Amino acid sequence: MTRPTPPLLPIAPFIALLTALLIAPLVACNSGPTRERDRSPDRQPVPALAPGPPIVPTAESAAAATYLGLDVAPEVTLSGGRWQGPPFTPGGASEPTATLLRGFILSGDLDGTGPDEAAVLVATNSGGSGTSHYLAVLSGNSGRVLNVGTVLLGDRVAVRRARLAERKIELDVVQPGPDDARCCPSQKATRVFVLAGGTLQEASATVTGTLSLTDLGGVEWVLRGFDQDDPVPAAPRVTLTFDSERIAGRAGCNRYEGRVTAGGSPGDIEVDGRLAATEKACAPVVMRIEERYLAALGTIEKYQFLATRLALLYSENGTYRLLLFEAQPTTPAGSR
Repeated sequence: MTRPTPPLLPIAPFIALLTALLIAPLVACNSGPTRERDRSPDRQPVPALAPGPPIVPTAESAAAATYLGLDVAPEVTLSGGRWQGPPFTPGGASEPTATLLRGFILSGDLDGTGPDEAAVLVATNSGGSGTSHYLAVLSGNSGRVLNVGTVLLGDRVAVRRARLAERKIELDVVQPGPDDARCCPSQKATRVFVLAGGTLQEASATVTGTLSLTDLGGVEWVLRGFDQDDPVPAAPRVTLTFDSERIAGRAGCNRYEGRVTAGGSPGDIEVDGRLAATEKACAPVVMRIEERYLAALGTIEKYQFLATRLALLYSENGTYRLLLFEAQPTTPAGSR
């Protein structure tokens, strides 16, 4: 069966979010190289803090906070983790958007004064295929959540891993390299940020290599969704591991394994032939999830990261969607 040719996806209210964040950059691959964007931090003054009991920002408060220093508007107040501005032209279809990348939050005392601040990721889109990603820090020292620092990470910059160490935010990212096409960033880097002197600043950036299938190994990936708006239940547990060009895991009921190969462009991936699986029978609801998952896995074409989640682009009923996984403690492929 011939796979559908990846379309240039249109921008529409929700599809715009999915397209801008990952699908369009992965599918609509332009051949020209991209120019690396200026990474200098947007140094903004910390808003005046009114007296009040300190609080620790949460994912819920981050989804309703006001953010400064984004490219779509001087101030952006999210509602339910999303903001949408008016069309660029009256009656036009292109509208600026800003979206909190859910599932990502790092909490810690970044300025050394307590209580903890929170670091989050925000993505913006101005109506085109590109997406600007920002690191933002929220503080509750005033008794309300305020955005005290925002730094541009860049266009189509994907965060693979994130951690706090000695009041520093350390991000392992995949970003556009000097010779990369716009669709397909491949340069790995570790970028370090600090909250100092009232501003969020990038302290260092170190290039660490080129994205490859080996970057997917060493962890067990647990399925969290068949797409961003299509989560899976906690049970059955569906897993995926990579060992060189071999994949394995549990599809919910049965074990499966197979082989994958990398394509000619960064992030290209393809399953070689049919996946082999055991034939144990489970409850119908479990089998439906398993059948859907194995069918999706057999059509994957791209891999990338979305706020530390592994995202596999696949085709379902002629539509491109994302299998989304979270990393779990190391489990060698095929060991269970």
